[in-house]
Amino acid sequence: MYPVIHIWNIHIYSFNICIALAVVCGILIFLKNSKQILSPQEQDTLLVLLGIDIPIMFVGAIIFNKIVSAVSIYDFFDTMFQYTGMAFIGGFLSGILGFCLLFMIIMRDWKRLWSVLNAATSAIIAGHIIGRLGCFLGGCCFGKPFELGLVFAEGSPAFLKYGTTPIIPTQLVEIACLCSILVVIQNKKENAFVFYITMYSIARFLMEFLRGDDRGIGLYIFSPTQTVCIILIGIILVYGIVKKIRFTKNKQLRSLL
Repeated sequence: MYPVIHIWNIHIYSFNICIALAVVCGILIFLKNSKQILSPQEQDTLLVLLGIDIPIMFVGAIIFNKIVSAVSIYDFFDTMFQYTGMAFIGGFLSGILGFCLLFMIIMRDWKRLWSVLNAATSAIIAGHIIGRLGCFLGGCCFGKPFELGLVFAEGSPAFLKYGTTPIIPTQLVEIACLCSILVVIQNKKENAFVFYITMYSIARFLMEFLRGDDRGIGLYIFSPTQTVCIILIGIILVYGIVKKIRFTKNKQLRSLL
């Protein structure tokens, strides 16, 4: 693990490099996947849309992290203009909501939105994997003590809390889960987005029990991230039920005709 890369007198944070790579790779994969859906002119417009949405995503990630780590409303406002880290869930939700809204405003074609989200899924996962690699190198988002775990670099958040005690590399566990999801969605391109949200929410909900960093105050025994995962799974279940009912009604209607 290398939190900081030293090149002469320049200090570069590994996490920042990975985040930059995640954004670039995500955009390139998204543009490649969307070629069959959008025309070259529409892809140019999509780049503009992403240029607006990516800052929204980062702001959402930062604010969500501030909300879950604040012990009071005063603490939240005290750290408003201080960098206190980012939370993937916050960035993901704000990014997706912002993208959908911007797509309908700029592209004015909500009928293709679902297809575009499916095309974006592998790009999101690829960026997520690279981002988690940055967490691993930087020593954040770490797990609880475990005999067969890893000792993170001195000066990293993991080392500051647990020192030389081996801990679970939850970043690598999450990367493994994301790689598995990425492989499976290759055969589920029409439902890739829903499948990703469902499987990641379940995996992340379980992984939260392994985390050893401060998880914030959530719902009862659950962390804020677990609470969001529960909500997302609930939305997916409702969506699946409604879709099933509509399909059944349409099938019955066709049989009557």
